[in-house]
Amino acid sequence: MNWFHGSCVGINEKKAKYMETWVCNDCAKEQSAPQQELYCLCRTPYDDTQFYIGCDACQDWYHGRCVGITEEESSNIDSYTCPRCKQQARDASMEGILSDRDYYNLTKIVRHLQNHKMSWPFLEPVREDDAPGYYKVVKRPMDIQTVMKRLSCRYYIKLSELVGDVSLIFDNCRQYNGADSKIVRCAEIVESVFVGKMRELRNKGGKR
Repeated sequence: MNWFHGSCVGINEKKAKYMETWVCNDCAKEQSAPQQELYCLCRTPYDDTQFYIGCDACQDWYHGRCVGITEEESSNIDSYTCPRCKQQARDASMEGILSDRDYYNLTKIVRHLQNHKMSWPFLEPVREDDAPGYYKVVKRPMDIQTVMKRLSCRYYIKLSELVGDVSLIFDNCRQYNGADSKIVRCAEIVESVFVGKMRELRNKGGKR
């Protein structure tokens, strides 16, 4: 928002009292100008000199160069889904009910975390003797052993619930320990392993 001297735009204080809104000349011109429709991931106006491919899901049009498809390749594509719609489909799959296959894959991932050499601070529930005042600071404790138990008894219904529990382990660590703590460094390493494994699972289509 820009501010203007009343004397510069021809409005005195008395006149301003009766005005509900006011738009400067530059903004008025911009608002009255015809709005061009934007396309593709790069959000630019249509250019009839460029090759485009249409997404069958969102009906938007994309430059072949922006989505990595040549005009020649497009002739062999019966149905095309853009990167944005593919990502939305992956995100939506996180809310689906976990299947037997999902449980198998997720158990493998959590077991991998369990066996990681830097996961030792997170393997079991924190003991008050090892971390004085921990349960006064951390209200929702979580650890890898508890996650494994929940997996074994089919506690989780949706993927987001498991991701939330694993993330809670590392969030609790950062909450209780200082930023320079060696344990926080362990949390960052193990968390990055978890994120990487989950990304691999999604890319392979392991979840849905």
